[in-house]
Amino acid sequence: MIEPGQNKPKVVYIYDLGHYVNNAFANTITRIRSSSRFLGMSPPFILQLPLGLVAQFKMPKAGICFLEGGACLTVGVIRKILTGAKLILRNGDPLFYILPHLHPYKRKILEFMIRYIDGALSDSKLSREQACRYTRVPNEIAYPYAEVERFLPIRPDLHSFNVFYLGVLNEFKGVDLLVDAFKLVREKFTESTLYLCGRFLGSKELKIKIANVEGVHVLGFHPTPEKIMVKCSVYINAARIEPFGINVVEAMCAGLIPIVSENVGAKEMVHKLDSSLVVDLDSAKIAKKVIEIFEMPHHKKLKLSERAKEIGSRFTKERALKDFEYKFWKVVRAA
Repeated sequence: MIEPGQNKPKVVYIYDLGHYVNNAFANTITRIRSSSRFLGMSPPFILQLPLGLVAQFKMPKAGICFLEGGACLTVGVIRKILTGAKLILRNGDPLFYILPHLHPYKRKILEFMIRYIDGALSDSKLSREQACRYTRVPNEIAYPYAEVERFLPIRPDLHSFNVFYLGVLNEFKGVDLLVDAFKLVREKFTESTLYLCGRFLGSKELKIKIANVEGVHVLGFHPTPEKIMVKCSVYINAARIEPFGINVVEAMCAGLIPIVSENVGAKEMVHKLDSSLVVDLDSAKIAKKVIEIFEMPHHKKLKLSERAKEIGSRFTKERALKDFEYKFWKVVRAA
């Protein structure tokens, strides 16, 4: 066990995509990095074991491996078996959510590897709850940060009947449910517009569904989503699973009134705003909530918007980095 004030062991950060938040977190504990990718790509599951062995030859020696997520698990487990290094997982991807839905063969292998994890830092209560179904290791919540300063100055149009979403466009993120809900909203508010910002990675069926609903604008990647946010009053994230959802916090910083599904980790923050804004995965219930907000008196919408900004403003980078560093070494000491 590492005691406070004791020399800290060397840490290697094993990353997959290298999300900017995870990279910033890793910088608080180490400058040593090693990619779990092979030739820039994440290898198929069947090749992860042999390529994970190859990866050991280039990996720096360290007593602790900080894994960016489930995609780094194979490389990390092999490292632990070979050297005895501790494995600390950043639990911010859908690993523990998708586990029961996998082919039994793949699920058994992953469950076996999960036993080697020594500790975890989850990005929400939802993520921690999912992880605790499969492991009983020390697990602290370290929330990500948002671009607070970028979005706080925005003043949304609370008189508008426009809805905004920023993120990957696919069924996993519940975009099909969002479009179905908007279609119902549009029956009552014919001037309403739904703006979808982000890369389209959905099915052909989703593309057809979007094309058949009036008022939906697919903007693709947008470098300045602020220009769209000012036109809107409501933000929706209807994801089937979203471990956290930085987009929700950034929308709150912008003063948009958020509606999220029960499967979005950032629902914790939305609960603080108004628990009725957290809804079931049901397009009719989502639509009902949107209509309810559109029909609110302006002073009530303004109060929700200002409170949303206040809650979102807490997710600064400085605060998140300090919290992560403290909790990382707390988990290591307990592991």
